[in-house]
Formats: sequence, structure tokens, C-alpha cells
Amino acid sequence: CGGVAGGVATVCTYPLDLIRTRLAAQPEPKVYRGMTHAMKSVYRAEGFKGLYRGLFPTLLQAIPQSAIQFATKEAVQRLLVARRHRLEARNLPPLLPPSLETPISGFTAGCFSKLAVLPLDLTKKRMQVMGAPQEVRQRLQHSMPVASGQGGIKGIASLWVEIYRSEGVRGFFRGGVPSVLKASLQSAIAFSLQEYIRDLL
Repeated sequence: CGGVAGGVATVCTYPLDLIRTRLAAQPEPKVYRGMTHAMKSVYRAEGFKGLYRGLFPTLLQAIPQSAIQFATKEAVQRLLVARRHRLEARNLPPLLPPSLETPISGFTAGCFSKLAVLPLDLTKKRMQVMGAPQEVRQRLQHSMPVASGQGGIKGIASLWVEIYRSEGVRGFFRGGVPSVLKASLQSAIAFSLQEYIRDLL
């Protein structure tokens, strides 16, 4: 269920993800003036399909990421609760407050799920930029390597080969630390808020 939910959410919000990547990658002078201008420019130059460039690797990333995230969260939280119950049965104090069990399990889930899909995340971002017209790709290439090859849009396999040849294995994990940290914190906050709101209702 977690994987399907993640896939549906990804399809619905993907154009915003693509625009975010284009805006973040653009150098000075800027290619796009803002989100609305970027959306209109992509649609006019690349059509409706342009708003979904790189969707396939994104789905390959989102579905297992969501599934791993939910499964890991439940597994870690069960372990923490079971340990607390064992300590309580022996009249020993818990190692950590019960209120921290959900944030810790959520943080761990976000960390492991993001680590598992980092190469696909990088592939998605490269393909999002490579879908732009040639003059735009040339402007963006300085901030995102292997983003403006003469071949335009490439398949996942050929793009991975090019990344490996030009950047090595480390290229698949470029920007991995902030990505993992962001995903871990988001997961911890989301699961904690979900549980808090559920308890209120």
C-alpha cells in the first residue's frame, strides 16, 4: 500500500518536481524567471510530455522508497516498543521516552529508504534537465554534469554508463549526504505529526 500511495502521489505532483529541479540547476543569468514562467516555458518548448521528463526513473524510485520507508518504520518501532516492554517487565526504566520512538523509527526509515534509491534520484534529476531544449541545456550544464549531452534524452542504462565513465561510482551518490539527511528529518516529522493528529482525533 505504501508503494502504491507513493507512486500515485509522485505522478500527481511530478511537474512541480521537474520545475524545482530546473530552477535549482539554472545558473546566472537565469533561464527561468520563476515557477510560473518555468512551467509555461517547458510546456511551450517541450509540450505536455516535457512536464513528465524522467517520470519512469522517478516511479522506480518512489514506489520502492515508500515501501521501504513504511516497512522500516514499522519494524524499528516494533523493536523499540518490544524492548521497552521487556524493560518494564523487569521493573527497569526505558532507554528512551516512548514519545521518541516514532521520531527515531521515522528518521531511520527515511535514512534507509533514501539510501536505497539515491542512484535513481540522481538519474531522475539528470533526465529532468536533459529534457530541456539544447540552448537551455547548454546554460544548465555547468551546475549539473552530464546534463547536456548531444544525444538529448537518454535511457536509464546509457545514462548510468555515462555517469560511471565520467564520475565513477561516487557519481551515483553525488549530493547524497544532504539528500539523506533531508529525507530522514522529513520522515521523522511526518510520522510524528501523523501519530499526534491521529491521537487527537
